[in-house]
Amino acid sequence: LRLLATDPASTVPPLEATLASAMSARADLRAAQSRLKRAAANADLQRAQLLNLTALLDVSKESGSASATGPGAGMTLPIFNANRGGRRRAGAELERAALDYSAVRQQIVSEVRTEHAALAGAMETYQAIQATSLPASTAIATQLDERLRSGRESEVSVMQARRTLLSAR
Repeated sequence: LRLLATDPASTVPPLEATLASAMSARADLRAAQSRLKRAAANADLQRAQLLNLTALLDVSKESGSASATGPGAGMTLPIFNANRGGRRRAGAELERAALDYSAVRQQIVSEVRTEHAALAGAMETYQAIQATSLPASTAIATQLDERLRSGRESEVSVMQARRTLLSAR
């Protein structure tokens, strides 16, 4: 689209290329994608947390005797719970992140399509004006030059016609 600002005679870029460019440039889409990845990683973690293993270091001292130190281990078995709450919450967060990502993508597509159509319409109007007004302005300027040379027209009228011609170009 920057090309059009410097060269109005150029053509409108294809919609697919414009969409691809917009998708890669939009920070809100990258943020939604990042939230989706984080939610997927959290869902994987919650599914993996069925067993909790813990390591212990036990230090005990009875009255009058030396202290005893020993290692230990603990494990929580998912007999009644199996981390269902954590897995459901992570699944809901993943679904919300996926819907958010989809909504941002759809918004970008809608915005690009709207602006692309507006640009195409503006280019058609520009080209139609160029096709009609430039030849007419050129013809008028040529006629006024001839009339100026023959003394039938003032220089002010010729200058105005030339200004109109330059504007049309």
